[in-house]
Amino acid sequence: MRRFIATLTFATTATVAASALATPAHAQTRVADPVAVLKKQFVSGHGATFADRTSVKEAGHANLLLQRSGKFQFNKSGLAASDLTARFNLSAPQLKDVPKDMRSLLKSERTIRIGTTAYIKGGLLGDYLPKGKTWLKYPKGPVGGTSSALGQLIGVTEPRTLKGLLSHGKRKGGTYSGATTFADLWKVSSWFRYSVGERPTGSDAKTKVSWKLYVTSKGVITRVVSSYNGRAVGMPGTTFTVDSRYAHWGAKVALKAPPASQVAGLADLTPPDSTTPPEPALPGPITR
Repeated sequence: MRRFIATLTFATTATVAASALATPAHAQTRVADPVAVLKKQFVSGHGATFADRTSVKEAGHANLLLQRSGKFQFNKSGLAASDLTARFNLSAPQLKDVPKDMRSLLKSERTIRIGTTAYIKGGLLGDYLPKGKTWLKYPKGPVGGTSSALGQLIGVTEPRTLKGLLSHGKRKGGTYSGATTFADLWKVSSWFRYSVGERPTGSDAKTKVSWKLYVTSKGVITRVVSSYNGRAVGMPGTTFTVDSRYAHWGAKVALKAPPASQVAGLADLTPPDSTTPPEPALPGPITR
């Protein structure tokens, strides 16, 4: 059943993405250490908000593919929970290129993650839940449901990840920039691992991720932009760019799992044989 979920994740990437084919500061100013500032945010019951926009560029034309928004909740150790809602952005002509039996993946999908357990509502998986159940419980599940691999892959709530990026990056004013790889992110970032789902190998592991990180003079993260070759997610010839904004650091956040009466497990999913997506043939970190 986990393989079935991963297959749907791949289908989300390949099918929808195929259909949807900042000015830096001028002076070097003193900026507080973003890693130290991030660690100070780790207070139980508090967190931040975020919003992502994923664009796909092909042959010089860029199209908005996915929009996500949500909240982070921290404890004294770091990220404790998250609540993320994702929605694909396709025009009517683009929608025609998506098979009818897969158009439900274009529905809004919400993922609440408590610890490492994901609860997913809506989207493509919603069609396979038993009657009376609205949430799927997925232990060690993806951070953003079936669209996880299409969202922001830079885990800015992770001090280790942030420190690694900044140590190899450059700063101009309140803007840091640099590059990393899928392989390096897999090593250091839990957020990345739970986004792509499977360890990248071969050429996918070498995929370059260019990034920019924007902070205030107090070292508070406000924006992250990352770009990488779409080949790594089954879309060769494209460039994926994810622009994420962060706000309301320190706000009170209280996330919890959905009521047990509304939750089904992986073993409860009932995909009709006639509509089960085929095993993916393309290589990539999300194909398991």
